[in-house]
Amino acid sequence: MQNCYQARVKSLLHSLFHISCPFFLELVVASAILNFPQLVQPVNAKLPSQQQSILLSQSTAADFEKQGQEFYSNRRYQEAFESYDKATQLDPKNARYWHRRGKTLSLLRRYQEAFESFDKVTQLDPRYGYIWCDRGNALLQLERYQEALDSYDKATQAGDWRDKDDINRGEALYYLKRYQEAFEWYDKATKINPSNPATQRNPDNPVSWNVRGNALLQLKRYQEAFESYDEATRFESSNPDYWNNRGNALHQLERYREAFESYDKATQLKSDNPDYWNNRGNALYNLTRYQASFESYDKAHSLMPENQLLLYYGARSLIALGKNQEALAILNDILTKNNPNRLYISKVWHLKGIAYINLGEFQNALMQFDKAISLNNYYDDNSKVDFTRDLGSEDSWYGKGSALVNLKRYTEALDAFNKASELKPDFSSAIKARDQLRKLI
Repeated sequence: MQNCYQARVKSLLHSLFHISCPFFLELVVASAILNFPQLVQPVNAKLPSQQQSILLSQSTAADFEKQGQEFYSNRRYQEAFESYDKATQLDPKNARYWHRRGKTLSLLRRYQEAFESFDKVTQLDPRYGYIWCDRGNALLQLERYQEALDSYDKATQAGDWRDKDDINRGEALYYLKRYQEAFEWYDKATKINPSNPATQRNPDNPVSWNVRGNALLQLKRYQEAFESYDEATRFESSNPDYWNNRGNALHQLERYREAFESYDKATQLKSDNPDYWNNRGNALYNLTRYQASFESYDKAHSLMPENQLLLYYGARSLIALGKNQEALAILNDILTKNNPNRLYISKVWHLKGIAYINLGEFQNALMQFDKAISLNNYYDDNSKVDFTRDLGSEDSWYGKGSALVNLKRYTEALDAFNKASELKPDFSSAIKARDQLRKLI
């Protein structure tokens, strides 16, 4: 058996005799690696843990910083963080190491740790370049908006401001609902700094125009908001959020056709966003394209089935189409859900009243409007309701008046119309019905 094996080896070597030497060596090395993998283990792996610690201690903080920079430049942020972390351990009073550690943590979206690193820098060197901006940016990501703003203020007071952070400071102000100030900072971001042409501001940056539009929308400066969003879509036409926001401004301007086109563009770019479909449905409803609006709401609800408001909007479209029984089925289904929001549920009862009015079931309609009014009485401020403008408490009183007229209960109907016009002095339909009823009585 052994002689046979030796013969086979001799035959193999003979067959390799004519192979070039380098290739033969590669075969030998490959065979060694496959059969003895321990030969290629890192040297450090063969050292006892105590010896490894001694080896690591021989590296300086500067060595780890250099290693971290290499990792960072290659976008290997976890390894970069680990290197910077070792540098801070070896030299904990070096602000630059802490700053680089924080920048890497920000890229890893570990914002609390990033903030702690930046905060450490402010303790070691409060005048370290742009540190207050970076600290503010970490706080912004943590949604600690007032602290972020305080940090940005420190930067501006120290004359250490980065123009590229104009948007971030504006965002802190925006979330603090200081919209005018937010707009002013967003507006800066859309302009070149005349005192510094090499500024990092970019007037062609669509993000700047978009957030500027957001502030203007909150300030109810809808035409300017539209223009700002329009600039955003001009610079980045593939962003669905910009088209959706543009549609919101147009909707407020009652330019429903253009609003629909913007929303439709948003749904084409991102078809799985329920908000885009809902907004598209609102525009179509205002264009009296009720079937299309129902389909849009239905699509939105399929993407967000837990949102009952989308069902409500769909029922509203069905009523406008004269499909009152279908609408009632949807509204009754909503009422079977345990929804604690009385204001929301009051609108469902209101819409049921409209459906029953259309069906000629006036006593049932009266019961629905009474229920809506009783639920609305829990609230003094109807501005909390995020519904279309035709769904205020005054409408339930108007609906009640209409049901009472059809039931020939004119005195009660007059009281209901009076209440509706008190709640909304420019409610022309209620005023007209009241005046006509006075003549009848």
